[in-house]
Formats: sequence, C-alpha cells, structure tokens
Amino acid sequence: MNDTIQSKLAINIASKALMIATLEAQNEELQSQLGQALAQSETDKQRIEELEAENAELAEKLRLLTEGEVVE
Repeated sequence: MNDTIQSKLAINIASKALMIATLEAQNEELQSQLGQALAQSETDKQRIEELEAENAELAEKLRLLTEGEVVE
C-alpha cells in the first residue's frame, strides 16, 4: 500500500514538474514575443514621427501655395 502511495506521489510530482517546465518555456516564448513587439512599436513610433514631420512640411507648402507665395 505504501508503495502505491509513493508511486502515485512520484507520478503527481513528475506531472507537476512537466507542467512547470512547459509553463516556463511558454513564458520565455511570450517574453521574446513581447520584446519583439516592443521593438516594432518603437520603430513604428519613430516612423509616425517622421511622417508627421513630413506632413507638416507639406501642409505648410500647401498653405503657402494657396496664398500665392513661391515655394521651393
């Protein structure tokens, strides 16, 4: 009877160890994906800032053109 209990406990412990290992691997993968997403987000933010600056320049040129000023 004692051997049966010990076997069940060993199986339970092994199962939980496998679950922990699986969760740790998933956590590492998610952390990697998060890092990539954050890097892409920063790249996107910089690109948006560049486009907004370009848009402001074009808007100013359009304003000057509609007012009849010479634009270079």
